[in-house]
Amino acid sequence: MRIKVNRKTMNCAEANSYDMVDYLAKLGFYPDPKKSKGNDYWFNSPLNPPDTDPSFKVNLQKNTWFDFISWEGGTLVDFGKLYHKCNTIEEFLERFKKDVLSSPQPVKLYTPPPAVARNHSEILTVDPIKSSSLMRYLEKRMIDPKVAKEYCQEVTYRIGENTYYGIGFKNNSDGWAIRNPFMKSGVQPMDFTTIDKGYKKVVAFEGFFNFLSYATIYKGRPEMRANFCIWNCLGMFTRARAFMDLHETKDLYLDHGKGGDDYTRQAIALNLGYKDKRALYKGYDDFNDWHIKTGGALKQRKRLRR
Repeated sequence: MRIKVNRKTMNCAEANSYDMVDYLAKLGFYPDPKKSKGNDYWFNSPLNPPDTDPSFKVNLQKNTWFDFISWEGGTLVDFGKLYHKCNTIEEFLERFKKDVLSSPQPVKLYTPPPAVARNHSEILTVDPIKSSSLMRYLEKRMIDPKVAKEYCQEVTYRIGENTYYGIGFKNNSDGWAIRNPFMKSGVQPMDFTTIDKGYKKVVAFEGFFNFLSYATIYKGRPEMRANFCIWNCLGMFTRARAFMDLHETKDLYLDHGKGGDDYTRQAIALNLGYKDKRALYKGYDDFNDWHIKTGGALKQRKRLRR
């Protein structure tokens, strides 16, 4: 426990400072002793059961988590909202306060023995995109190859003893979000990605293929006169705000679904000028899904030429 919890009030900063390994233990989840080492604690995923090979990691130094099944991560509050299926942060904080106060002076619930962490990931090579299979994948996702090559790289990477390659999108901490026709993966550290051209407008996306779709549709057009913030996972919203809040105009192109709905409402409720732009692809999963299924680029260009 890192903080003294206020019995009457509770805010995000207090909740996010609470020892996450201890909190998971309260929920009945304990680290894998063979895989946990140092500040990295590995669990069977509480968010994606059944998980027989621990794929949920907590970094206790940062007190953050990452789920390698759903490729989501963030703070304790981000986890709690998902795990308890809370509609608002306030709903989770009330629940969290009751859980914590049931044991006001907890002790450390688990200390892992030293072990060699498995599934270590690392980048081996970074090159311009040239693989024919990755080029076909871009074509299938309706992404202009020139746009993809401007913002992405072809990366070869290792997870554990296995080697893979894919289209890599680098984040602000030199980690990578990686996609290929068969898997959605990445190499830590996780973070959001900013493209800062000095504009007063920012356009935000959950994933980089939605950004690439936008850049394909609006290539060479005024809509590209903006800064961009790609979260790479929903849990990055709070961290990315430090960049996004600086802009006068803030357009959100998040996915349709509970996660996108929740974070869109949360952003708008801040009264800082965030705008929900998802009406453009209403009825589709996300920006890229609309782009693929409706020929979004063609339709949008025709509309703009009128």
